[in-house]
Amino acid sequence: MENRARLEGLLSKHDVDYELVITKSEAHMRELILSRSPNAKSIIGTGGDSTMTIIADEIIQKKLRTPMGILPLGSSDDIALHHNLFKLDDAVRAIARHEPRLVDAGCISINRVIDNNIKNNNGNNINSGKTILTYYLGQANLGIGVAVNRYVAAQSSGRNIRTFNQTLMGLKGISNAYAKKLVPQKFRIQHHEEDWEGEFVSLLFSKIKYWATGKLYIPRAIEDDGNLHAILMAKCSRSRLLYYTLLSGSGSHIEKKGIKSVSAAEFKVQSNRPFQIQVDGDILMKNGVEMNFNEVWFTAKPSAIHLLV
Repeated sequence: MENRARLEGLLSKHDVDYELVITKSEAHMRELILSRSPNAKSIIGTGGDSTMTIIADEIIQKKLRTPMGILPLGSSDDIALHHNLFKLDDAVRAIARHEPRLVDAGCISINRVIDNNIKNNNGNNINSGKTILTYYLGQANLGIGVAVNRYVAAQSSGRNIRTFNQTLMGLKGISNAYAKKLVPQKFRIQHHEEDWEGEFVSLLFSKIKYWATGKLYIPRAIEDDGNLHAILMAKCSRSRLLYYTLLSGSGSHIEKKGIKSVSAAEFKVQSNRPFQIQVDGDILMKNGVEMNFNEVWFTAKPSAIHLLV
């Protein structure tokens, strides 16, 4: 209620005309986006990264032209932080200005994507099979991010996540992943120029600079350059990973041995062992069950959505 009063006060202060709707579920949110978009000046998400990506996915999948705004009130607001909307007053100002800017999205698919607006680095269209799972505004990751997400979710079940020290919970999640041998995992990662195969602790494909609640994990990420920005972390000890985690606060981890920073329009990831994918705070699920993959494509979709920044 405190956040709502503060938010409504800022919207009134900046003369923003709005209709506030409390959603009951992800399905309800998607229904509202589709039904309200023809008459709405913009669609504004209030919450964290997972909420923003659900809204963006619905807008892109349904080819809606309505601009999207961000009001950061989640437990993790890395998308807002990247777009300089982390302060609620700045976010409301951006909505009041209503100057939408085209930004890219990431796309996860079981096959390569048919989309004449998606090109590889040689400028050629990608024209093979299409099974899109989701679009996203922030990042998608495999490996340690999934394990930590699952651990934190289990520990916080039925309790307010804001009462947790998220850094401490993340460190405990890392230790748990190593103890249970959830990482590293053998992957093959390909793009148009290179091919890597080996054991990795983490694979991350992003359109934003921040991950894990404000860490400058992908400092070279740009939101509108037509590429995904990958951080590939090879097998390392738990103590080495904790060291890299501390360095990621300033982005200096990417220069360390065993970490590769690379940008490309698309990446193909394969593994003999099934893997899961975490997207902007949520593990991909179907009918309430985590989805398992042996092969998946991560692709940049240029100029995917109008964002109020």
